[in-house]
Amino acid sequence: MDLKHFLLQHELASGVRESLQLLDNKLQDFGLEVSTSGLSEAKIYYSWIDLFSTHFDKSSYRYTFYVSALNYLMADDYLIRQLNYEELQRSLIFMTAILETKLRLKTDLIAQCMIQLACLYGKSPQRLTLYFEHIISHLQGIRDLKTCVQFHQVLFGGILVIPGFIDTTKTNLPAFKRRMFSVLFEERSLRMTFPFLGLSKQEANLFQYGAIKLPKKEWFQDTDTVKHYRSLVRLYKHFPDHLEIILKLLNCSFIWELHIDRFEKDLEFWIDAVRLYIRYMSKDQNIEPRTYVDYLEHKRYRSSINGNRFNLKGRKLKSISRDIEHWHRYGFLESVLKRASVSWKLKPIQSYKAELDAVIYLIEEITDSVTLYRESKELQHCVHTYLKQCINGSSRIFGLRKLNKDGFKPCCTIQLREQTVLQCKGKLNRHCTLAEQGILQMWADQNELTINLL
Repeated sequence: MDLKHFLLQHELASGVRESLQLLDNKLQDFGLEVSTSGLSEAKIYYSWIDLFSTHFDKSSYRYTFYVSALNYLMADDYLIRQLNYEELQRSLIFMTAILETKLRLKTDLIAQCMIQLACLYGKSPQRLTLYFEHIISHLQGIRDLKTCVQFHQVLFGGILVIPGFIDTTKTNLPAFKRRMFSVLFEERSLRMTFPFLGLSKQEANLFQYGAIKLPKKEWFQDTDTVKHYRSLVRLYKHFPDHLEIILKLLNCSFIWELHIDRFEKDLEFWIDAVRLYIRYMSKDQNIEPRTYVDYLEHKRYRSSINGNRFNLKGRKLKSISRDIEHWHRYGFLESVLKRASVSWKLKPIQSYKAELDAVIYLIEEITDSVTLYRESKELQHCVHTYLKQCINGSSRIFGLRKLNKDGFKPCCTIQLREQTVLQCKGKLNRHCTLAEQGILQMWADQNELTINLL
């Protein structure tokens, strides 16, 4: 801000004013200028309030949204608090053009985006595209973050990308995600603003511009998805051409899902695990991602002896494949079957019996450890490793049985999380047949369940 505008805005004693003017004149003789402080926060705040008051009745929802957004931005060290006199005037002119479009607002977050866009223009008007007036005149409504980002890109020609852990179709974000969005929207440094994230320059760049999407998970609504996203970014940094494989493996990981702090501390192990899978396992059609991950998590976290933790250093394809096959078929079932049975009780889902193509099927819940282990042994898959999930209620396991001359025999095992069916696998992890799919669908419909097989 130059001294002339500073003197216009502040009342000073005549002697002080004359001294500052004299100093300014002398410095300008040498091609210099007096550097003065920016505007006070109160001046900035009430300038915006006056603008909103002239456009809206104070009882209208638009006025409430804009004031709420302004309060949020002023409460932290955002761009709006750093405006000087000229930048503030330009920002208000831009905002006036926005307000005159009678833009429809869905939440105060959209109002926040508009204020931030105005401040960006106030700071750097030279960045605005030539189509600004045309865009503003045809602006009808912005209802979600995705549209705000597109508007930002069109106006300023930037490459703004919102990280995949922020759902750009929603506007009701928790406080940290909302602050993260504001920082990215103003194109500030993630590393400087959030040093506690511990991001390297490459990770921060991937975090901000990688456009990496987290898999859709219902439990992300109640989970610290920033840590999940950070771990995904760090794996992607090592394997940039294999995002799909990384996501498949993480989708199967119980540790990544429910114990993210342990997963992050153990990241070097998981880097080795992803590398081994990319190099060998992804080409072996007999070893599915879930089989591989279940084996690793059992060996690494549940069966380590005397603190000697399992690792993958120096492991070759032949030995690891043999170990996975043996564990997958037999695991530790024989020893655990000798232990006392553990049972669990949850809100019951009734057993289901139906006939299809002259075959009678039965679906019933497994509620004790012995039945769970026998299911795993009979079908030669790894459902026995879900014991802890069954006990704590994070997963429920059901057996799909088919009637033959010896009675009902297991043919598929079903995993249910909350109200969603995640898996239905037969012997050796085969996919269910069309008939089994039909029975599964009828059972799900009866119990109002969603099927989303991994």
